[in-house]
Amino acid sequence: HFYEDRYLQGWGKALNYREISRSCEVLSGVASCTVEGADDLGDVLGVTFVDRFEIRAAAGRVEEIHFVSNSTVPEGVLDDYQAWLRSMHSDWFASGGVCAGFFRLGETPEECALAWLEKAPVYLATVAGE
Repeated sequence: HFYEDRYLQGWGKALNYREISRSCEVLSGVASCTVEGADDLGDVLGVTFVDRFEIRAAAGRVEEIHFVSNSTVPEGVLDDYQAWLRSMHSDWFASGGVCAGFFRLGETPEECALAWLEKAPVYLATVAGE
């Protein structure tokens, strides 16, 4: 999950991710945290993000932070937008594209995130016109 975590960090940085709320539960040296956040893309699309992380600690030190899952409120908006992007800009997700290796082995999370942000108003206008 290293690449997924690194991609998420680059994505969040590019889109000015900010935390709205956080709650954590600690059990056997593992803190399971749920964080609601927002970013520039979410602001345009009208969604917030709910991310779950696990933080493992021992001897008073953080050993590992692991991204577990992500969802949006309301659900489905980001999935629909991603499907639209993949149909309209499939080249972004192909080898050499700005979103190649999307959330896996991708090397350009910041550029990909900014491309998504740039096309969001076009997507909303398209959806509104249907």
